[in-house]
Amino acid sequence: MNLTNTLRPTRARRTTFGLILASVVLGGTLTACGGSEAENTTCGELKGMSADETLDFIKKAADDDGSDDAKDAIKAIDSIGDDETAKKTFADTIKTSICDNKDDDTKLKDTPLYKD
Repeated sequence: MNLTNTLRPTRARRTTFGLILASVVLGGTLTACGGSEAENTTCGELKGMSADETLDFIKKAADDDGSDDAKDAIKAIDSIGDDETAKKTFADTIKTSICDNKDDDTKLKDTPLYKD
C-alpha cells in the first residue's frame, strides 16, 4: 500500500473545491465592483502572473468581496501552504478556467466568468 497515493484524492478534492470557490468569488467580485482592478485586468496580465501572484490576486478579489464564500475561498487558497507544485497547478487551473481561448487583450469582465 502506498500512503502517498491514498492521500491524493483528498488533496485533489480540496483543490477542486477551492478552485470552485475562488472562481465563484472572482465572478461575484467582478459583478459587484464596477471599475475594479479584477474586472479590468486582461487575460494577458493574468496569464503573465506567477503562481503566487495569481493566488494573491484571487485572494485580494475575495477579500474585497468579503462574503462568507470569499472567506472560504481564502481559506482554501491558504490551505495549499508552501507546496509549490500545488500552488502552480491551482493557479494554472484558474488561468485556464477564466482565459482559455481568449486573446491577451480580453478583460476579465468580458469573459464568461463575469455575470451581468
